Amino acid sequence: LKAVNIHKLFPDSKTFVDMPMTKDPHEVWSEFEKIYDFKREHVEKSDLENFIKKYFTEAGTELTDCDLDDWKEMPKKLMRIQDNHLRKWALELNRMWLRLCRKVKPGVNSNRNSLIDVPYHFIVPGGRFREYYYWDAYWIIKGLIACEMYNTTKAMLMNFENLVDRLYGFIPNGGRIYYLRRSQPPFFAGMVYEYIEATKDYDFLKSILPAVIKELGFWQNYRTILIKKGKFTHRLFQYNTPTNVERPESFAADHMIGKQVHAADRPKLFQNIASAAESGWDFSSRWFQDKMSMRTIETTDIVPVDLNAIMCWNMKIISYLSYLAGDRDRSVCYEKQSNSFRRSMRSVFYDKKKGVWLDYNLRTERLNSEFYGYIAVPLFTKCYQQLNLRKSFQIVEFMNAFNLAHKWIMGNYMVYQKTGHMWEKVEI
Repeated sequence: LKAVNIHKLFPDSKTFVDMPMTKDPHEVWSEFEKIYDFKREHVEKSDLENFIKKYFTEAGTELTDCDLDDWKEMPKKLMRIQDNHLRKWALELNRMWLRLCRKVKPGVNSNRNSLIDVPYHFIVPGGRFREYYYWDAYWIIKGLIACEMYNTTKAMLMNFENLVDRLYGFIPNGGRIYYLRRSQPPFFAGMVYEYIEATKDYDFLKSILPAVIKELGFWQNYRTILIKKGKFTHRLFQYNTPTNVERPESFAADHMIGKQVHAADRPKLFQNIASAAESGWDFSSRWFQDKMSMRTIETTDIVPVDLNAIMCWNMKIISYLSYLAGDRDRSVCYEKQSNSFRRSMRSVFYDKKKGVWLDYNLRTERLNSEFYGYIAVPLFTKCYQQLNLRKSFQIVEFMNAFNLAHKWIMGNYMVYQKTGHMWEKVEI
């Protein structure tokens, strides 16, 4: 991996780690050791290129396109859009589902590639992201449901259920083995909620609910920290990926940043980088101590508002889904957890003067005062103690929320008209 990146055989580090092998891993490794005798950084580029050509195939060839039996050309919800231009655009976007469906090729040897095999088809984000991703799937599923594609939605949920129940006990960042040390913002409960609300498929709910609860347990067991405020101690959530090396899919970028700090500081640097990737905010000045440089990244010193609001939301969703599944006792239990957690949210994150929730910094033991879009997440998840209308509007006005939403939609529309592509994210 290091040799390939040092010689820059590919423009993107992710390409190599997505390339299937032509032989079993131990055979490829044995040949590499035999030929290069542990001098991996000093091999000739041409020799390395020949080795890669012999023992690896093109990235993504373990996947194939798939047919969508539930795709509709003119979904009812899209046809209700009043603006002719936006309705036409929405229908064009609907056709993209046909290009983004993937499934694992039959007969693929899972030992020879980095893909985490799943039994059903799925929708990919596109571009360099050839496989399924965790929190992307929430927004994908909302789009699928808007387009009445319930079978595809259910298939993606069953894939995630498989990851939680039968394989790892959590949902990795994405569908590659190099993502197994980190997750992403936990939207699995939200995905199930959206599907059940749309379909009323209560039999499926009863079968998948244990996986939703198990995934919450992963976050409670491995991503929490205790914070003392006054007389009370609060257990809150943070991103904290257990790694101390470069990310394989971004090895070159991480390696370059690592050179900018002392060797003794690199393990913590790489952990903070991976933890920021787990957050989905990769990368934002939100995580930087000096607000400018990746060298000062301190993700594991920050307790994020949005993650905790999402976890509070998960507790509420599990309470609601348990009620629908007929388990009243469990429903009450998670409702109590949610209410208690809401109080912790207010105690630790809420800034009374500004009237907003802000990240808590463990290093300074203070709230970070900078504005970021995450302050809206407690409103999205409805995880706050009762606010009067004036305070609610104060938060919306602080964000300039309506203008931001309009700018985002129209900006994407204009960019799509010019380029055929859309923004992944935008600085605001």
